[in-house]
Amino acid sequence: MISNKNKELIVMVPALAPGDYELQVVTQGTNGSILLKEPRTEQLDSILSVQ
Repeated sequence: MISNKNKELIVMVPALAPGDYELQVVTQGTNGSILLKEPRTEQLDSILSVQ
């Protein structure tokens, strides 16, 4: 993870084989130090295509 700011997440993706990928972020974090009871998942609307 390079940057994790309010509504902005920048990550470094390792070398991937050619193909289409769906990106998801799973977290239990909140704005405070208390964790959520269940993880929540967000998925990028676009497909990552590697050629």
